[in-house]
Amino acid sequence: MAVYDFLFQTLDQDTLVVTVNRRLARVLRLEYEIFLGNGAFRGERFIDQDAWCEQLWQEARVAHSLAFRVLPPYELSWLWQRVVKQTLETDQIIQLKKTANLVQQAFEILQSWDQSLDNIPLPHSEDVHTFIAIAQNFETECRRLQAIASCQRWGILCKHPVQIKHRKVLLLGFDVMPPVLAKWIQLCQEQGVSVRTGDSGSSKVNPSAYVYLNGRDEKQAVIKWARSHPNQNLTVVVPKLQEDRQTWITQLEASGLRYAISGAQSLSQEPIITSALNLLALDTIQDREAWSDLVVSPFIGGAFTEFDARQKLRARIWAECPQEIALQGLISKVDLSTAPVLLSGLQIRSTAPADRDAWLAFAIQTLQQMGWPGERSLSSPEYQAVASFYECLQLLANWPEVSHPYQQLRHLCEEQAFQPQSLENPSITVLGLLESAGYPAEHLWVTGLDENSLPARVSPNPFLPVAWQSALNMPRSKAESELNLAQKMWLRFCTHCQQLTVSYVSQEGEVHRQPSPLLAGYSFVLSESESFQPLKPPLEMISDAQGLPLSEQELLALKGGSSILKSQAQCPFQAYARYRLHADGLEYYPRYLNAAHRGILLHEVLQSTWQSLQDRSGLLALNRAS
Repeated sequence: MAVYDFLFQTLDQDTLVVTVNRRLARVLRLEYEIFLGNGAFRGERFIDQDAWCEQLWQEARVAHSLAFRVLPPYELSWLWQRVVKQTLETDQIIQLKKTANLVQQAFEILQSWDQSLDNIPLPHSEDVHTFIAIAQNFETECRRLQAIASCQRWGILCKHPVQIKHRKVLLLGFDVMPPVLAKWIQLCQEQGVSVRTGDSGSSKVNPSAYVYLNGRDEKQAVIKWARSHPNQNLTVVVPKLQEDRQTWITQLEASGLRYAISGAQSLSQEPIITSALNLLALDTIQDREAWSDLVVSPFIGGAFTEFDARQKLRARIWAECPQEIALQGLISKVDLSTAPVLLSGLQIRSTAPADRDAWLAFAIQTLQQMGWPGERSLSSPEYQAVASFYECLQLLANWPEVSHPYQQLRHLCEEQAFQPQSLENPSITVLGLLESAGYPAEHLWVTGLDENSLPARVSPNPFLPVAWQSALNMPRSKAESELNLAQKMWLRFCTHCQQLTVSYVSQEGEVHRQPSPLLAGYSFVLSESESFQPLKPPLEMISDAQGLPLSEQELLALKGGSSILKSQAQCPFQAYARYRLHADGLEYYPRYLNAAHRGILLHEVLQSTWQSLQDRSGLLALNRAS
């Protein structure tokens, strides 16, 4: 990529390039190796800010004998949730995880802006007062654990500085410079280190602008564009990628393109991991629908050898079981003998122990007894998910304080971001706004540039005083700051690529959208609806016109009369499946009562009630008794 060639030409041994994120550091490292050629690159030139901070922190621990350990993300979020519950003195918080995340974000903003709890101005609203109480309890817990949050490292480094090895530091991709990082940079300069910020870039390009009627047309236009540019470096930026990620994946999978997409979903959302977590909590399942899904899961032993029997079991569960039913009730209510592998796994369950080490042994034994992760060969993403799950079990084994093993394992899986390993040399790379910071691309398409995406809407943290956030220019607190940030992003888009395309969707549902104000003055081309044919794999043709020979016993037992001839005339395959293979369809059991069934049920209830009352006097007597 030519965007950073000037940087590569001037890079020397004393320069360290610090990037805003890990992706940009990795890309620059690879491109620098290509620029030098023949593997001439030696040493560390590019590092992301979090890795740099960790490197400096480890040096400071040795130099200043700092005893604190940095809490890993999963332990940190678990501690915040626990402190929130303890401070509010209730377990009945409707959105505990969301509340804890907002409190944690408020605490991280304070650390990044070099502020303490004492700096929060009076008077305190109820939400601010609650936050201060939670944060104080969090700090108390951290002192007890002799630990800190990762966001506190820069502040401690400013109080306990270490010697910088490189004499020059270049910061890339930093659209916003938090005050605590600016303070650290000043300390570096006082040591004689030359620190500068900025992005290399090519001359500004004029974008091609398109407007689409809906999101589907925009995505398919991107796919058509990717197909028309084979073997080229194509990048797509999606401002709201986290919300629309699965839709993009679906469209890209159907297109047959080799792609890489940033962001990741929780490991716990992978079906194979959901199955494992459910198997470890069978004693807590009380829902008929959950049982019906579990018995036909492909990730437990016997899923294919007992496929037909388990499908029938699923129908019987819906027909014979109440809405709420536990494991023992299921075993006694439904005859599971037709699926002996499943029945054996359910019957030999033991009670989960409370001790962490004993529970881990119990968990592994339970998964083995239930035949997880199943009989069939795993796909590559499934194999990677299973490997990540076992890593979570190892993290649980090393967690210093474990009082609720299952809940903490589930928390680990929820916090573990999972994304299958990307393909090498993808045809197209899809990034979110934050991931695109400084990212060099030959051909760039920025989608979804409407008035709500860039600049982003103001959204201050609810646990800090809004006016105070605005006065200190904290994240998402003022419209002017968001506009300034958006302008920096737009300038980077125009200077970090050779060809730029932008687009937005004019209508979402019944809401009409306008283009981003950054695109004022550009002429948009209204594009017609795009369509593409998904790639279809070649099908193998097998001649299967002859059925199995009819034995004498089958001939004697064959029944049906003229219906056999009628069925054969209508569809030979259907006749063969019905009369030779005895393939009976499963009885349909609706999950919810339709209007007709509700009417019949109401009629029967009223009839039964009136039969017990007999007449008007019985009704009046019932009324007096009540």
